[in-house]
Amino acid sequence: MRIKLTWMAGRLWQEIARRRLPHGLLSLRYLLPIRDDRIKLHRTMWWQSRAGKPLPLWLLLEIWLWVRWLGFGAWRSTWIAVRHYGPAIRQSEGIPLRRQASQAIAIALGWCIPASYLYRYALYKHPGSTLDYVFDHETASYHRWRSRALGFGKASLALLQDKWQQTETLARLGVPMAPILAKVHRNDSDKLYPWLRSDTRLFCKTRSGNRGIGAFSVGCRQGEIAGRTLEGRQLKSLTEVESAWRELLALDDALIQPFLDNHPELARLSDGDDAITLRFISHRHEGRLTCLNATLELPAGWDEQTGCPHYVVLPLDEDGKILPFPQEKLLPPAQETYRRIHARLSGNDVVPQWKTVGAGSFLAHSQFPDICDIAWDWVITPAGPLLLEGNSGWNTEVMQLLNGGLLRQ
Repeated sequence: MRIKLTWMAGRLWQEIARRRLPHGLLSLRYLLPIRDDRIKLHRTMWWQSRAGKPLPLWLLLEIWLWVRWLGFGAWRSTWIAVRHYGPAIRQSEGIPLRRQASQAIAIALGWCIPASYLYRYALYKHPGSTLDYVFDHETASYHRWRSRALGFGKASLALLQDKWQQTETLARLGVPMAPILAKVHRNDSDKLYPWLRSDTRLFCKTRSGNRGIGAFSVGCRQGEIAGRTLEGRQLKSLTEVESAWRELLALDDALIQPFLDNHPELARLSDGDDAITLRFISHRHEGRLTCLNATLELPAGWDEQTGCPHYVVLPLDEDGKILPFPQEKLLPPAQETYRRIHARLSGNDVVPQWKTVGAGSFLAHSQFPDICDIAWDWVITPAGPLLLEGNSGWNTEVMQLLNGGLLRQ
């Protein structure tokens, strides 16, 4: 009981001290008669973010987060976004900085939307479409709302969050899974180096996945051990690798996987040898499973100043053909990187064994009849596709960039 209270107190402190935004779009418009269905949906998603928390405590927390955002966060968000993106938009679109700042602060104060979305979704061109979009801080509620009619059971959610059990379950079903070499309990004092044989590479992540936090790759070549975190931080020695390993175990149980090679037909499109991820989003509608969206995420080098990795996302059509990302939907800082990757496309590039990816995704989704949409992350290796994991709380940004806001209809 004491441990549970300590854990709850820690979570509450994180919400109070570290969270920037309320758990969804929050606006005084919710108190007025509403005719716009989009506003009703955003209000519903915000209300559902309570997720069983005591109502008085949840309301106090939301009011605190809202007031702090209005008093400080919204203004800081606007300053940073306009300063970073504004000059390029002024040059390319001819929109004065003052007007950009006015639009940014309007959505930040009026709806608790970070100002960066003004540029990410080109809302400065179409301000009336702002409420068409699902934003990051309401994504979890959006996915719960999507699956509400199917039941959205806790057992399915727990299985998707537990990457070890998910791999075991789907492998027994016949889905080609990326192998897991070991599961290490967070309280164990096991060292990582016994797993590092000569000329081997490994990928280490938490059992819960959790957006890749703490994950890193490591290899041993000619007796030298080095690695790199998913965020791009170099691990230059065994000491730094073991430190990253201890940090990982402090978060959760750890999973050790072999580093996966890319299929040569895809490897030529990327920079470096990090895994190219194919995301296949399966959708359940009227008892049938279909592909909602599919993309290819390619490593595209590293930022020279920060060391953070760059990625290029390319859409796939229904036959697995690789398409260029629409240039007009890219922010100026990313356009040159995308042009470089686009130049490598022949116009007829198709994902190898595309049908295997689709069939495997649908077979995996069949285990989760109470979830509407699941994102399946695959790596296409020289030996064939291997499924890394499935996620029910996938980020909606890329899909909305390609297809428009998810609430527009």
